Amino acid sequence: MIDEVTQAITFFRTLLNNSIPHVISSIELEGFTRKLRELLLKRFESHWDPTHPNKGSGYRCIRINHQLDPIVLQACQESGTERTVPKILPRELTVWIDPQEVAYRFGEEGSICKLESSPPSSPKSSPEPIRKEVESPTNNPSKSRSSKRKGTRKTFLATGSVTSKLMPRNSFDELSFPTISVNA
Repeated sequence: MIDEVTQAITFFRTLLNNSIPHVISSIELEGFTRKLRELLLKRFESHWDPTHPNKGSGYRCIRINHQLDPIVLQACQESGTERTVPKILPRELTVWIDPQEVAYRFGEEGSICKLESSPPSSPKSSPEPIRKEVESPTNNPSKSRSSKRKGTRKTFLATGSVTSKLMPRNSFDELSFPTISVNA
């Protein structure tokens, strides 16, 4: 549980730290991520079963859909970052924190990307950018719908970038998150 929460916190830290313009100080960033980590660990204590990773998955989901998830809002309030963090986070973001898997999705129709827990054993020599994969469902809505119907999770290989097109609230430069590939 600690590893998965740490992955999610690292994801949020990277997202917030790479905002353009850079509106969050390192002290605010540290305070927010420390508080969010503390709240998530406490919340998941009784909702974590590695033998049944899907059980309680909805409870462990962080959802931002034009308003902050209550646990993110609480972390902002308790860390004194309620004026900076909400301005930086995307309008639509979902993060699933499950045993042995942390995944995220920007927007409602975006692809689900699985965060990598450790460096891949044999990385590709030229990694594929996430941007190409994430933008493809919006360019081809039928492909996105068919993947959703099948219930497949599409993930991506190596390090990639997410552009501001996917995060309308801010104008982020490219962000990199380690991900892995799963054949869907």
